[in-house]
Amino acid sequence: MTTVTAVGNDEMRGARAALGVVAVGFPLSAEQRQTMVEAMGPACEIEDIRQAPADAAMVLVSPCSSQALHALQALFPVADIVVVDQDGVPDPDAAGRAIDAGARAYLTASDLVELGRQLGSRIAVAWRPAATSAA
Repeated sequence: MTTVTAVGNDEMRGARAALGVVAVGFPLSAEQRQTMVEAMGPACEIEDIRQAPADAAMVLVSPCSSQALHALQALFPVADIVVVDQDGVPDPDAAGRAIDAGARAYLTASDLVELGRQLGSRIAVAWRPAATSAA
């Protein structure tokens, strides 16, 4: 059974400049990347963190130090930083430290398809274009 656990603020602030660009800071094979793209949906574009624009909307990283999270926030000032623990075992202490350091969410996922679906649903809600009214 796949487990995805989210800890943190469910109100993803999302960026408006690079709508749908998700910077990934952990290795993905071509097959894994394609799986994530398909699961996240058409609103998302996955970029390697080393090539992602500074106005990326979301940054996915493995658990790391609070200093690393602060550095990521400086590099991607409008992004939601999301810590992804891929071993699938929730760690409340690590989640709390990540949230305290400014991460928007801490996710545990044992399956990239389920992770992609969860992130895709967050993106669809957070980055929905504002309705415009006819003048």
